Amino acid sequence: MSAADEVRASAVAQGNGTVEAALDYAIHRNWAVLPLYSVRDGACTCGKADCTSPGKHPRTAHGLRDATTDAATITSWWQQWPKANVGVATGAASGFFALDVDGDAGEESLGALEDKFGRLPETVQSLTGGGGRHLLFAYPAAGAEVGSKVRVRPGLDVRGDGGYIVVPPSLHRSGRRYAWDEASPDALAPAPPWLLDEITCTQVARPEPTSALEGVGEGQRNDAIFREVSRLRALGVSKAEATVVARDMARKCRPPFPEREAMAIVERVWQKYQAPSTSPSVARVVRMADVAPQAVEWLWQPWIPLAKLTLLIGDPGTGKTMLALDLAARVTNSTPLPDGSRAPLGNVVILTAEDGLADTIRPRLDAAGADVGRVFALQAVRNVEKGEDKPFCLADDVEALEAVVNEADAVLVIIDPLDAYLAGTDTHRNAEVRIALAPFAAMLERTGAAGLCVHHLNKDSSTVNALYRAGGSLAYVAAARSVLGVVPDPDDEEQERRLLLSIKLNIARRPDGIGYRVIDRGIAWDRDPVHIDAATAFAPKKADSDVMRTAKELIEEQLAGGHPVAQLLIEEAAAKAGISKAMLNKAKRALGVVSKRDGFGSGGLWYWGLPEDDSVSGQENA
Repeated sequence: MSAADEVRASAVAQGNGTVEAALDYAIHRNWAVLPLYSVRDGACTCGKADCTSPGKHPRTAHGLRDATTDAATITSWWQQWPKANVGVATGAASGFFALDVDGDAGEESLGALEDKFGRLPETVQSLTGGGGRHLLFAYPAAGAEVGSKVRVRPGLDVRGDGGYIVVPPSLHRSGRRYAWDEASPDALAPAPPWLLDEITCTQVARPEPTSALEGVGEGQRNDAIFREVSRLRALGVSKAEATVVARDMARKCRPPFPEREAMAIVERVWQKYQAPSTSPSVARVVRMADVAPQAVEWLWQPWIPLAKLTLLIGDPGTGKTMLALDLAARVTNSTPLPDGSRAPLGNVVILTAEDGLADTIRPRLDAAGADVGRVFALQAVRNVEKGEDKPFCLADDVEALEAVVNEADAVLVIIDPLDAYLAGTDTHRNAEVRIALAPFAAMLERTGAAGLCVHHLNKDSSTVNALYRAGGSLAYVAAARSVLGVVPDPDDEEQERRLLLSIKLNIARRPDGIGYRVIDRGIAWDRDPVHIDAATAFAPKKADSDVMRTAKELIEEQLAGGHPVAQLLIEEAAAKAGISKAMLNKAKRALGVVSKRDGFGSGGLWYWGLPEDDSVSGQENA
C-alpha cells in the first residue's frame, strides 16, 4: 500500500466521508481538490449573512490557486475543517470540463441543442443538491482550450480552465447532498465536436475601451488603464482579452504607456478582484423589526470599540507604538486606563514590522507593567503545501489571524504599522484598500476583539480636514469606526507634551483630548486639560513668520495705551485670534515685554508692559 493510500485508509477509519472522497479524487483520479465552506442550518459556515454562494466558495487563502492532488495537504485541510465541502478544479488541471445544467431552463436549452446536433454521449454525471446536474467530459487534446463561461445558453454554464465544481458528497444549502448518478458510466466521455464548437466559440464579446480613454495624457495613464481593466474583470472578460485591451490602451496614451507596466496592472487586477460570481444572485432582506438592537461594547470608552477597527495616526516621533503597547499592558492586567476607567482583562495579539521583539517590544511591555504571558506576537504564516513560512498579509491571511485570536481568546489586536501588512495592495486606491481591510473588519466582528492599527500621516500638511491626513487612500479612514490622532501640544513651550485626540467617531460622542509624555519607561499620562481639538491640531500651520508677526501685532495693540494689561486678558485675545500660548510667549520674548505680578496669594495678578513701562509696582517675574 502506498503512502497516499495509507493516508486515505486512515481517513476512512475515522469515518470522515468528505475527506475520504477528496483523497479518492486526488489519488485515484488525479483531480485537483480544494476545501469549500459548508452549510449549517441552511446558511454558509463563512458566517456572512449576505453570502451569495453558501457552501460553494473556497476556504483557503488563495482559493482555486490552492487546489492540489497532494494527499498530505488535503488531509491537513480536512483536519482543520472536518465538515468542509469538496471542490474540484476543472479544465486542464484535472483533465475534464463540466457542463452545468441548471434546472428547467438548462434542460430546455440542452434539449434544443441535442435536437439540432444529436444526443450527447453518456458520461460521468453528478446530481447537484439544487436540482441541477454536472456532465463531465474529457478535456480536449492539445490545441483546444475550454474556459469557464456563464450562460452559453440559458441555464447552461461551462466550468473549464479557471473554474471549479462542487462534487459529492458535499452538502447543498437545501439540505440535500451532491451525489454521483449511479446510472452514468465511470469513464469520462470525449465531448462531441459540436459541443466543443458551441462552448469555445461562445465568447464574451470584448468591450472596446471607453472613448474617454483614447489618447490619455501623462499623469492619468496608470489610473485610466487600471479602471478599464477592472471594468473588464467585472464584466467577466477573460484575462487574455483584457491583456489585449490594456496593450492597445497603452499604445494610444500620450506619450505611450510602458507595456510592461500595463501588463503589471492586469496581473494586479486579476489577483485582487474576484471574477463575477457564476451563481445566480439572490437578495437577502431582513425586516428591521426582526433586528434586535445591540449596544456598542468598548475596550476603552469612548476611544476604542470592541469588534471594530480603530486607526491611530500621527507623525514619527509622537509615540504611537509606545502608546499602543501602553494600552496593551493595561488590558493584560486590567489596570486603570488614562481616564481612570478600566478595560476588560484579556489577551493581546501583536503584529509589528518595525521593532524587534526581544530588544524593543518586550522591554517596552515590561516597562509598562504588562503581563507578557497574555501577549502573543504573530511573526509569520506557514504555507502548508510548501512547508515554508511567509510574511503575514491582511489581504490573504485573515483566516490564520482569526485562528490565533480565537486560540488566544484575545480582546485586542494591534497592527503596527498597517501598511506593512498590505503587500500587493496599492494603498492609494480606495477599491484596493477596501478589499484588503474588509476581511479584517469582518474578523473583528466575528471574534469581538478590538483592532488598533497604527498608521502614518501623509506629507500634505496643507490639508484642511484632519480626516484627510491619514496616509494613502481615504478608505483607511472610511473603514475605521474610530480614528485617533497624536500630535505635539502646541501650547507646551518645552514641546514634550503630546495629545491624543479623537478625529472620527461615528458610534459615540467624541471625547476631549488627553495629554501624555514619552519618557524612558514608556508613556506618562496626565490629567491636565486639553484646550485644542483635532480640527485645530491638524489644521494647516502658517509659516512661523506670519504667526509671529500676528502675535507681535496683537501684543502691541493690547499695550498701545501705554499702561500694563493683565496677562489673562491678552491670552484671551490671543486665543480668539487663533494664536497658541507658545507662540504668544515667543512673541512676548521677541518684543522684550516685561511681566510683573501685582499682589500676592490668590488675589495677585500678572501684568504685561512694554520695556520702558515701569509704572507697575510689584514682583518682577525673573
